[in-house]
Amino acid sequence: SELIGQVIWNVYPQTIGGEVDQHYRQAVATGQPQHFEVPSRIVPGRWFEVHAYPHASGLEAYFRDITDRKQAEVALHESEERYRLLFDNSLDGILLTTPDGGIEAANTAACQMFGRTEAEICRLGRAGVVDLTDPRLPAALAERARTGKFRSELTLIRADGTRFTGEVSSTVFTGRDGRQRTSMIVRDVTDRRQAEVQREVALTALRQSEQRFRVALQQAPITVATLDRDLRYTWVYNTRHGFNLEQVLGKRPDELIPPDEAAGLMVLLKRALDTGVTAHDEVAGHTGQTRWVYDVTAEPLRDAAGQVIGLTIA
Repeated sequence: SELIGQVIWNVYPQTIGGEVDQHYRQAVATGQPQHFEVPSRIVPGRWFEVHAYPHASGLEAYFRDITDRKQAEVALHESEERYRLLFDNSLDGILLTTPDGGIEAANTAACQMFGRTEAEICRLGRAGVVDLTDPRLPAALAERARTGKFRSELTLIRADGTRFTGEVSSTVFTGRDGRQRTSMIVRDVTDRRQAEVQREVALTALRQSEQRFRVALQQAPITVATLDRDLRYTWVYNTRHGFNLEQVLGKRPDELIPPDEAAGLMVLLKRALDTGVTAHDEVAGHTGQTRWVYDVTAEPLRDAAGQVIGLTIA
């Protein structure tokens, strides 16, 4: 009642020139109702839905506080923006799909992976990017139908027709519109599979080489060993002087035979370790009543950085 008879611009001067002012004047000038949403200049932080109806004697305006709805819309927009950034910038391919095999969206990584545009991927659907003859596919789809998700390796198809192995994760969810959709996250594991194959080939070759090495040395009077930087044995093939492997590992040569008898061998080993250069010489000594002479080669053992970490001796 305190506002009756007063000019609105005098009571609320902060609204002059604002959106409410403009809509009110337009309603009066055109004779057409105005409906709009506006942040309040009178109550900062609040939003109002306004309906303004002109008539012969003036203007009627109705207000409804819609702050909660606007805040929810802002939160939703921010959430969608975060997910859009994640979708667009993921290094893995991401597809928004439907359970029947349709594709509704594809991110940049997926387009690069398949060599197609998003529109092409959506038009082709599952049949255009997944090898439908892959025997793993029916089991994966059955698992998703049963549990709502699956993770499997599948054969996928690029635009040029080449096949590649992808690690695929898929989850069923229900959108805001009530429709059931699925997500698919795809990672190209071709390089990893090739590396595993190459590693297995290398391991097989290593095992074969080791087997040939053992056969060659089995009857030969040769001892091969590795030592760490403290000159302690870490591996020995063909132990000597009646020692077994357990007695030798972790010991230095001068702890296994009298130090004066091992002196020549220790000098040779230390020279190779200190200089990083292969050392070769004959060393001799006694063990009990047995005299021995060995032709010894000590070669520095290096790590990936080239640092000497021990010796290989034969």
